[in-house]
Amino acid sequence: MFNFIEKSDSTDPYENLAYESALAEFIRCEIQKGKSCYGMFLWRSDSAIVFGRNQNIRNECKINLAKKKGIKLVRRKTGGGAVYHDLGNLNFSFLASKDIYSKEKNFDIILKALSRLGLRAEISGRNDILVNGKKISGNAYSIEKGVCIHHGTLLVNLDTTLAACLLTPPETKFKSKGIVSVKSRIINLKDISPNVDIQTLGDKVIEAFDEAFDSETEDIEINKDYYQKCLNKLVSEEWININAIDCEVLVESDIGFFKFSVEEDNGIIKKIFYESDILEVELIEHIIGGLVEVTLDEESIFEKYQHLISTSPFSIPDKVLDAFNKIVVAIINCIK
Repeated sequence: MFNFIEKSDSTDPYENLAYESALAEFIRCEIQKGKSCYGMFLWRSDSAIVFGRNQNIRNECKINLAKKKGIKLVRRKTGGGAVYHDLGNLNFSFLASKDIYSKEKNFDIILKALSRLGLRAEISGRNDILVNGKKISGNAYSIEKGVCIHHGTLLVNLDTTLAACLLTPPETKFKSKGIVSVKSRIINLKDISPNVDIQTLGDKVIEAFDEAFDSETEDIEINKDYYQKCLNKLVSEEWININAIDCEVLVESDIGFFKFSVEEDNGIIKKIFYESDILEVELIEHIIGGLVEVTLDEESIFEKYQHLISTSPFSIPDKVLDAFNKIVVAIINCIK
């Protein structure tokens, strides 16, 4: 096994996410050679709103205001919610072959770096890092073709006022936590410890990564053609999909929430945008993805859903099946 650390000189969010994808492809090529590797990528971004892979952009931010202010709209490959980036963020990405990947190790690296700056941080749920009870880091994950990606933000001196103005998450997302707004929920590290800056924090994260693996990092070279292909996709209107319809439905169940909206064309489901904290991610992709291109009528949707359940390659416990039954009923009710 070998390790690598990459730091970006670019502040373009499209370029950095394309580079992250190219790093994942590099690891896939190493896997084919029988090698395992663990990498970290540090980067910053100009002002941008970065959305989860399956989110409906119109339900998550004020698009016209973002355009007026010259703020980029970016859709990433991982799930999770929308976040605002600017140069007050330090963004990190951990990438590893599936056989050696450890989310716990990744979080330990970040917590150790923060600790060395005198900051006591804790993990909250699956996605957040808190200091003093407020969020300083959000995280998202994906597994694709044997490579795991875990990326997140560290808020150092983010424009929280602008973030709160731009982002429009559903009220239901905060109600269960007794939280009333984006701004009340997050905090900058600089507000807690004025001496913290991006450079110092980045250095501490690199130190913690080096100690976690106790080995020298190696220089690597990405496939530039693959990088360009990824970049072309990220900047395309088809991928960003700003013109999604403006509607949403929230389904709550014993295993988590599922918020969705349906995009249709001539009575055919073209896309189901969603955000969810349900753990059965692959099952969601199997079922929700399977409903695309189905006719928008109750009989067709229900028939296709039954087929997807009966042919599912994943085991489906009763609680999970009950949750998906509720989701599909909500989709059917949405189009009536």
